Amino acid sequence: MKRVLLILLAAVLVASMLFMGMGCKEPEIVVETVVETVTETVEIEAPTEEADSKIPEGDVTLDMWMQDSSSHQQWLNAYIPVFEAKYPNITINVSYIPYGDLLEKLLPSIAAGDEPAIMHGYDSWVTAQDVSGIFMKLTPDLYTQEELREKLYVNLALDHFTDENGDIYGIPAWSGAAGGVLYHKDVVDEVGIDMNAIEKWEQLEEAGKKIVEYYNGDMRAFWLHPGQLGNFALGHIYKWGAEDKLFDKESGVWDWTIPESRKIHEIMLSWGENGLWDVDAGDVHTVFPTKLAAFELTGPWGKGFYSTNYPELDMDYIKMPDFYETDGIANVLYHHSSFMLSSKLEGDEKLAALLYVREIIDNPSFFNMPLEGSDWGGAINIKQWVDYTLERAEAGKETNEKVITMAKLSEDFANGLIDSGSMIPRGVIINNLVKELTHQLMRGDLTLDEFLVEMTTQFNIQEADFRDQ
Repeated sequence: MKRVLLILLAAVLVASMLFMGMGCKEPEIVVETVVETVTETVEIEAPTEEADSKIPEGDVTLDMWMQDSSSHQQWLNAYIPVFEAKYPNITINVSYIPYGDLLEKLLPSIAAGDEPAIMHGYDSWVTAQDVSGIFMKLTPDLYTQEELREKLYVNLALDHFTDENGDIYGIPAWSGAAGGVLYHKDVVDEVGIDMNAIEKWEQLEEAGKKIVEYYNGDMRAFWLHPGQLGNFALGHIYKWGAEDKLFDKESGVWDWTIPESRKIHEIMLSWGENGLWDVDAGDVHTVFPTKLAAFELTGPWGKGFYSTNYPELDMDYIKMPDFYETDGIANVLYHHSSFMLSSKLEGDEKLAALLYVREIIDNPSFFNMPLEGSDWGGAINIKQWVDYTLERAEAGKETNEKVITMAKLSEDFANGLIDSGSMIPRGVIINNLVKELTHQLMRGDLTLDEFLVEMTTQFNIQEADFRDQ
């Protein structure tokens, strides 16, 4: 019966995403480039006596489905040999699958009993579903509930994999939705801007004005990835303390006409008036690499994408500056890359799969390796790794700036997560509502008053529709 329900749930999820034109495309990167294995010398720790009792006795091959982004491939191509060297009797057979295809096939495959042992996906795919009928229960075989919650950042993503008894069925490992500023290093050096000194959004705006002036308007300051555009507006309103005014969680009613909403959109309109941002500058993945904009607001996965496809670019990345008139940031629109295991696994296969997940959580090199030879793709949700890395950095034992930057970004991102309480899927908010209507505002197709009313109307329509499903 559960597998029949899964087929129906998957059909509704995919159909609604495709019908709404959403596709949840933010994390998807179409990459034609062949990704090479990153070769690094890694010290492999021998299994502990405690782990010995949980190592399978026979040879085991585990199939794994993974989204095919460049950072994922660089990372797993480097790490799987390390894991297999540490556990010679375990083989990981990974298949890289495009985001949309993975979304479309994951739940139906589970319903049909054809899923692999290890699955990669996103917590947003199982929102409001009974995960106990979908994936293997990880607690207490992996860790107790309390131990696992100590090792991870406890947030909405983890809640999506937790049942009513507190048992956990998936590991939200990182979020590509984390935001920061990717910039052309050669451009800011020529203009004379110290990006490492930028801590506030007011400072970033002033830097943008210098760039626009220096290049006589031929280069814009900002390009906002759609996901960051949505989070920028919502995050400011929440950070300014207007969360309950914007959205009443109990009634499900939105009001975008509030003063705080008007204020942040007036700021964004001023970007257009000052030549800092042009929503029609070009395609989402070409504006930045062709230097039509100096800065791109994107997740750290963006740097990995551009490094792979435009290796000639001289780029760097800083974490998101504190929002206007605040200390800190707020992340409202996010989801997490996650690992789940098949509930069919038994015996040695189950032991091997649990061991793989344990390594994700407990072995720092699992996340450090891609930062040695490439660019990592998101804010890491393994609190144990973040704490470990920042402690080593403070003691002078960790000197890799990429690793330290990612740890700081991860900590900021996790501490800024907010549960909006909305039932509207993240992709619908990003693509069908915020992006579409904000672009109409910036083009002058809507006045600010018309925009705020239309946002209110459309959000309330969508909220009511998804609450009724």
